[in-house]
Amino acid sequence: ALEPHLPYVALAAGFANHIAYLWLHQSYPLLRIASPAFLTSLSLFGVSHYLWGTHFLAHYHQLAHVLCFFLFNVWLVPFGFFISLSVNEARLPNTQAGLADEVYSEGGGVKQKSGLLSAFSFVREKRDDMMPSMAKKV
Repeated sequence: ALEPHLPYVALAAGFANHIAYLWLHQSYPLLRIASPAFLTSLSLFGVSHYLWGTHFLAHYHQLAHVLCFFLFNVWLVPFGFFISLSVNEARLPNTQAGLADEVYSEGGGVKQKSGLLSAFSFVREKRDDMMPSMAKKV
């Protein structure tokens, strides 16, 4: 049975959050930041984090117990998802084919990059614009 002092609302939010992660994984490895699956999982992550944070602030537990709870029950799936995206993008053929700005599909049209790769490309471009000395010299 569940602990009698665990908040059922936080448990339900965590369960709903993991269902949203399943929905988000359907489009893996392409991550669209404006997609309903991403926005739902991000908002439920925030709600779950807030609810568990308020619970542990109201009930005393050792810090190590709280950190372990958050690590395994709140942070593990999003952290693993983020790490797997960054690892997979480093191994995709399009990133090793010259780091082109646009990746072309078979039909001749431009294929979208995933969200993480485009975010890093955007940051790198802005850094190079603001600090030309940091840009690679070819």
